[in-house]
Amino acid sequence: QTQLDFGNALFYYQSGTQFSLDNDPAIEAYKKSLEVRTEKDTPLEWAMSQNNLASAASYILSAHNNSTADDRIDILNDFREALRITTRGRAPLDWALMKDNLGQELVKFHRAGQAARTETFDREMEAAMRAQESYPLEKGAELHQLTMAKIVEKFGATDEIDEALGHFEDILTLYTKERHPWRWLQASRRKAGVLRTLAMQNRNPIRMREVISIYREQQTLLQLRYDPVSWAQLEHQVAIALGTIGNITEDPKKLREAETAYLQAMEALPDKTSERMREINIDLARLR
Repeated sequence: QTQLDFGNALFYYQSGTQFSLDNDPAIEAYKKSLEVRTEKDTPLEWAMSQNNLASAASYILSAHNNSTADDRIDILNDFREALRITTRGRAPLDWALMKDNLGQELVKFHRAGQAARTETFDREMEAAMRAQESYPLEKGAELHQLTMAKIVEKFGATDEIDEALGHFEDILTLYTKERHPWRWLQASRRKAGVLRTLAMQNRNPIRMREVISIYREQQTLLQLRYDPVSWAQLEHQVAIALGTIGNITEDPKKLREAETAYLQAMEALPDKTSERMREINIDLARLR
C-alpha cells in the first residue's frame, strides 16, 4: 500500500516528458506494489495497482505525444484486467473509475491509429487505381467502387470508439445528474465526445443530434446566470454540431441555427477579448 501511495504521489508530481516508460519512478513504485499484491490474495488491491500502473503509462505516452496504437495495447490490457476483477457489485466507485480510464484509453488508441490507417488507406487506394488502368473505362469504374467500399470498410472501423461509448454509458447508470451532478457531467462529456467522433466518421446526423441533446442537458446544470463561461463553451459545441448537421444534410435551417448558437455563445462570454471568443469568431467565419 505504501508503494502504491508513493507511486500516486510520484505520478501526480513528477511523471511527464522528463521520464519514459522504462525509467519513470511512479511506474517503478506501482510494479513494486505488484510484487506483493496478487490477484489471488488481494484481488481488489491488485486491480487498483494494475489500474494505476496503466494510468501512469498512458499519461507518459500522451505527454511525449509520439505513441502509436501498438504502444497502447499493453495499457488497454492492464485496464481490462483491472476491470475484470473490479465489478460494480464489489466496488462500484472503483468500477466507475476503471470504466472511465478504459474508455479514455480506447479513444486514445483510436486516435493513435488514425495516422497509420490514413497512410495505409492512401497507399492501398493508389495501388488499386494503378491496377484498374488496364481495364476498360466502365469496368474500371465498377472496380473502383468495389475497391473504395472494401477499403472504407477496413479502415473506417470504429470498434474502439463503440466500446468506449459503452463504458461511458455504463458509468452514467451509476452517476446520475440528480445524485452525482459533477461526476455525471464528466461522464456525459466523455459520452458526447465519442458520439461526436462516431457522427463525424460516419456522417451521421442522428448521432450529432444526440450530442446536441447531451450539451443541452449539461446546460441545465451549468446555467448561464451562474456560470456564463461554461455555458458559452457548451453553446459553442452546440453551434459546431448544428453546423455539422447542416453540412451533412445540406439544410440551410440548421446552418442558421448554428449561426444563432455562435452569436449566443459570444454574447454570453463576459470577456470579449478571450481566446474562447476568438475561437468562436473563427468558427463562425468558417460557417458563413
